[in-house]
Amino acid sequence: RKASSAASDVYKRQQLDPLNHTEPHIMKKLLGPACFAALLALFAAGCATTEVEEPIPVDITLEELQSKMTRAMDPTGRYAKAKTYTMQQTTSTERFLDDPEVQRVEVKFARPDSFSLTTYEDNEPLSGMIVNGKNGWVADYRRRKVVQLDGKQLEQLKMLSSIASPDSTYGKIFASAELSGCRIDGKDYYKITCLHREPDQGPTEIYVDREEFLPRRWKTTFKAGNNRVDYDSRIDKYSLRDGVMIPEETTTVQNGHKQTTTVTYYRLNTAISPRTFRPPLF
Repeated sequence: RKASSAASDVYKRQQLDPLNHTEPHIMKKLLGPACFAALLALFAAGCATTEVEEPIPVDITLEELQSKMTRAMDPTGRYAKAKTYTMQQTTSTERFLDDPEVQRVEVKFARPDSFSLTTYEDNEPLSGMIVNGKNGWVADYRRRKVVQLDGKQLEQLKMLSSIASPDSTYGKIFASAELSGCRIDGKDYYKITCLHREPDQGPTEIYVDREEFLPRRWKTTFKAGNNRVDYDSRIDKYSLRDGVMIPEETTTVQNGHKQTTTVTYYRLNTAISPRTFRPPLF
């Protein structure tokens, strides 16, 4: 029902790139803090492997599962009622024959539909994505350029914004969602297979712990230009932040590149200036 901390990763690497940031990123939660983080991180870990999924029956409907997931992630209902929130993450991306690339990502959201995602390197802003109602922009701080988005790129960014909203639901984000069950390495999961409205976006598969009702893994494929991107994100650790179960540690593998994400700050109903949701003035 909500989405907050898994979405930032997919899009940070898939970054809508009219400014020629060609490396794609992640879509990362139930629509809730976990889904957004997984998406944000959407994009987390393990190997894109030859794991065997053994089909098993389910004992619940998708609607019942969504309700249990909502209670598990938002036990007091604070997230659902929040007017704003701020989240900060640290990402570490492995590089061949070099030290990992470490960046900080800050996400801010304000109802009904204002969203910003800013990536920092060495404490300096590197890039930003902003949605304010029907308008969206991508900012390149190093080159001091801003591009206003339209068409498909704007719709992709607005989808990320909607995932970040406490009001998000599967019906609002995906064309359809189906529930099944599977067993992987002796562990049982509910598996939600979501179909996107975009024809070049493959299904998103969400694996939910059958005991805790928390999302544990997101898998998807999508096209970035002429390239196919395989994304596999695993939530390694949850923690209770401001009354919300947040995916604190996430591992993502995207086309063989591994990234770890750690949430360092999460707070509901933070004071956010309206200027945050306007493009920077260079």
